[in-house]
Amino acid sequence: MAALLRARAGAQALRAPAPRPAALGGARVGGCRRWPLCTPGGAGSSSGGRLRQRQPASAAGAAARQAPPAAPADLAALRGADVVRAFYAAYNVRDLETIERLIADDISYHDLVYEEPHEGRAGVMAWLRKVRRYAPDDLVFVIEDITAGDATKVGVMWHVECGDGIVFPFSRGCSFITLTPDGRQIATVRDVVEPAAKPGDSTLQLLGTLTPLIRRLGPGGADPARLKSLPIASAAVWALYIGYISLVMLSDAAPGPPAIATPPEVLQEVFTESVNIWWVNDALTAAHLSVIPHAPSPPVSEAVFNFVLGWALMFLPAILTDGPSEKVDRKGVWFGAIMFLTNVFFIPFMALRAAPEPPEPSAAAAGGRPGGAPGRPRRVPRPGSQRLPGWARGVGGFGAAVGAFSIAWALFGRPEFGDLAARAEYLQTTLATNRVFWAFWLDMGLFYLWQLAFLQAAPARFRLVPYFGLAGWLLAGGTAQAEEEEEQGGGAAARAVLRLPGAGARARAQSGPQAASSHAAGPSRRQLLGSMVLGGAGALQLAGGRGSSSVAHAAAMSEKEKVLADPKWPEKWPFRPEDFLRYDESDDSVFYEAPRFVYHIDDGAVKALTDFYAEALPPSGQDDVAVLDICSSWVSHYPPGYKAGRIVALGMNEEELASNKQVTEFVAHDLNLEPDLPFPDDTFDVVTNAVSVDYLNKPLEVFQEIHRVLKPGGKAIMSFSNRCFPTKAIALWTATGDEDHIWIVGSYFHYSVPGGFDAPVARDISPRGGLFGKSDPMYVVWATKAKGAAAGEAAGAAAEA
Repeated sequence: MAALLRARAGAQALRAPAPRPAALGGARVGGCRRWPLCTPGGAGSSSGGRLRQRQPASAAGAAARQAPPAAPADLAALRGADVVRAFYAAYNVRDLETIERLIADDISYHDLVYEEPHEGRAGVMAWLRKVRRYAPDDLVFVIEDITAGDATKVGVMWHVECGDGIVFPFSRGCSFITLTPDGRQIATVRDVVEPAAKPGDSTLQLLGTLTPLIRRLGPGGADPARLKSLPIASAAVWALYIGYISLVMLSDAAPGPPAIATPPEVLQEVFTESVNIWWVNDALTAAHLSVIPHAPSPPVSEAVFNFVLGWALMFLPAILTDGPSEKVDRKGVWFGAIMFLTNVFFIPFMALRAAPEPPEPSAAAAGGRPGGAPGRPRRVPRPGSQRLPGWARGVGGFGAAVGAFSIAWALFGRPEFGDLAARAEYLQTTLATNRVFWAFWLDMGLFYLWQLAFLQAAPARFRLVPYFGLAGWLLAGGTAQAEEEEEQGGGAAARAVLRLPGAGARARAQSGPQAASSHAAGPSRRQLLGSMVLGGAGALQLAGGRGSSSVAHAAAMSEKEKVLADPKWPEKWPFRPEDFLRYDESDDSVFYEAPRFVYHIDDGAVKALTDFYAEALPPSGQDDVAVLDICSSWVSHYPPGYKAGRIVALGMNEEELASNKQVTEFVAHDLNLEPDLPFPDDTFDVVTNAVSVDYLNKPLEVFQEIHRVLKPGGKAIMSFSNRCFPTKAIALWTATGDEDHIWIVGSYFHYSVPGGFDAPVARDISPRGGLFGKSDPMYVVWATKAKGAAAGEAAGAAAEA
């Protein structure tokens, strides 16, 4: 509900570190969806299906805060409205165990601010666990009225309170709840909340206007999912295009004669500036190489012309990699036309780009929601989140130079055209008399709108700063993670890429747990902050370790692969709890709430991992094969076109997971909060984890769960590099190097379920080459679940432990 979101935003502002309140607006709180925190109003019960007497808000709120949840032994005796009251009372004290007993396995919970309901007990409980962390303890939903005549159907009216009976504005709502035939468990919930805006009688007028249109759409045509397929945004851009052409080309309303009647002298000036684009002809003339006569133009006009074309040039990398732009064919031809006549072609391009996404036939399967209707629009990454090709940085640097030089040229270029006062007068006069010059300024305004559209997911300093923000985004490689990390990680430096040296973790571990703990607790905050500043520049020496090159010599790589050939495991688990602490122990759901549609390793490492999967995964196309990708994202790095009967992605951010086209279903789940995997025993043939094992703060529990859900003979594959979010990686990882990382991951297999996995194996799959002859290193450690009696005995021992 909207009021609840506002309450959460206010509550979070008091926390440290505080998440961005802006991220809590709208209908989504990060990767989890909002759930109404319902609480009971009074103690009395109603009968005969009539609404009970409404209590005053303060009295109801006090009762809600004081009402204890039902004891577990009493739950079996509850029916109908009493089940609903117990449900609300349990959440009032954050008793999720009781709630889990009160909801059906196949519950469907639909808050109508969302397009789709939360399905199933596991899905609803995962949602509740996440939402609970956002809501302050004193925020409650107070029941005003409740029906009790039918044990299988209950209606509830409620409002939100906090503090000492403070009622939130616009927080009134109602819920319609059905229960299982025996009246003991909640089967469906539908929530409706009052709107903050009160349109009054205008709603009736709108109803009369829309009804004929809805009637013409026919049965099913007015479904919200179908309405999304209407080209409303595209039609709006086409309308803008009609206005642009009319104003610039035909109308007498703008300064100067219409463009179709441009005076010859203006056309000649445009031609001269085109020949001298980005001052090329000036440079050739100075070098005595020009074959075209040099004809100086007014510097202000030249600066505006070159500034606009520099801005247009910088859109090229975005156009070629932008998800919504995939709908437009021959983008290179479009870009050439945009460089020639700017918005005469750019506006139609944006109209085509704004067209609805084509339907995705298997959308229901891809989302893991059996109730999803086929034909939903294809989901694409948010514009501005894509990874750009390497040459985009060159375009950004060139564009930034053109922009800065254009401003300087307008102020000081060609001194013979006068001082600043004369140039200001030229600007004012030409804007009032020259339609082409005036249109260039209009183009800059539209270009800013296009920049906002292409950089939706980029940080504000890139998205909102005209021209130079786009240049900065290109120079950042498109991912622009620095600002994002700073905002979400409590001020930590953004996506600082640590290339950490080794610290002899294996030797310390083999010397015993005391030594391991004293050395592997991780770098100090000062060291870590320093490493985040310097990490991208080269290797750091932390905790007295030795360096580790990002591209190892063949002999060194063979040494890495030998780490697990004779690991000399200590008798007992060699690490202490503090080894798994992190610099940033704030809620992971806050850190990962914004989707990151980027790769976290470079292209060479991505290809190396995909090639490894091609040989390690079961052959594609086998319906009886099931694969699980934990700590997953919008891509699993499996071979293109890889198919299996079931491919599940489990990760933190639901928006990223829903965009993963390599899986058949997904689950949003925080393994650091709940290491249990929500799957039955012996379910999967393969479990994979790509570049995320370093973030697990309960690795033994997670690896025990991996063993449990693997089929006997199934394979668990852990891949990692030396890149990470250092504030979220465990201390043991950030204090050690590549060879130690291999040993650490191997130890997870060895100690999690003793005898339950065959001996782990390591492989160095680091690619050759890359930018400046280097690429990110890439390592894989995998193990196979033991078959037969050994596996059963090991699993029993792990469960007992």
